[in-house]
Amino acid sequence: MSNVKHFVCAAVLLASASAYADDAPVPPGSHVEYVKNDLYEGAAYAMLGVWAVNVSIAGVADAGCVAGGCSDHSYDWIYLPLAGPAIAAAMPAVHQYGEGWQVLLVVDSTIQVALGITSLVAYFFRTRRVIVPSTGVSFVISPGVRGAPLGMTFTLTRF
Repeated sequence: MSNVKHFVCAAVLLASASAYADDAPVPPGSHVEYVKNDLYEGAAYAMLGVWAVNVSIAGVADAGCVAGGCSDHSYDWIYLPLAGPAIAAAMPAVHQYGEGWQVLLVVDSTIQVALGITSLVAYFFRTRRVIVPSTGVSFVISPGVRGAPLGMTFTLTRF
């Protein structure tokens, strides 16, 4: 019976959320809540994950450069989030590795910027939800009492 209650409540919420626009009147007994959009956390963590991979790669390159004694540190731009990989792609030292690395760095920077913009937009635009009080009805069919004409009992309960 608990599953039926949850299903009815979910159906009412789904119907009310999709049926009411931002300027639509709210039904009597209901109220409006503006809640944060959870997308911003996911996009921010994804951007942080991409940047962490960049920092790891740049750290390995730094360690190799220290051991090998190289003088060019143009890959250090990768430490800078968002625009760093695109700046590194424009550096002359990256040109020697071929166009594939340049494209990879620009795509990396584009992904970081897209995730950052998605995170900001989702943070500042809250989701409007119309909360409708529970008006569910459960319908239970159970075996009837001895002597009942149909052999089963119907119970209608409002919760």
